[in-house]
Formats: sequence, structure tokens, C-alpha cells
Amino acid sequence: MVYTTALLPATDRGTGLGTFNAMLGFAGFAASLGGALLWQAAGPQVPFLAGALVAGVAFTTLWLVTKPTAEEAPQHRGAGP
Repeated sequence: MVYTTALLPATDRGTGLGTFNAMLGFAGFAASLGGALLWQAAGPQVPFLAGALVAGVAFTTLWLVTKPTAEEAPQHRGAGP
């Protein structure tokens, strides 16, 4: 949420946060509806497997897209004093 406000000018932060939270609400509703439909159509295991698959794809995508640059990478130093 802090990242969202950092992207917006001060005059539009209320509108931006409202839009952001509305989109989260719509996405949550769509996910719940999709999970219920999967449960009814294919059984109780399928929504959980679909959630795990979506989480795995999201993790892999973020891992591939957000590689740190040389300036952002932590500097490793020796373990000694």
C-alpha cells in the first residue's frame, strides 16, 4: 500500500487508494466465485490446487522479473573481524 501512495501525486492519493482497494475487492470476489465454481464442478481439492498453481506462477514471475542490480545486491563480507 505504501508503494501505491508513493506512485501518486499528493492531490490524487485518496482516489488512487480508493481505486486500488476497489480492485482488490473485485479480485477477491472473482477469486471466491471461481473457487466456488471449481469446488462445485470438480470437487474440494481443485480450488486449492488451482490456488497453489497461481501462487507458484506468481512467485516464479516475480522472481524472474525482480532481479536486483549490482547496486541493490547485498555486499557480502568475510565472517571474520
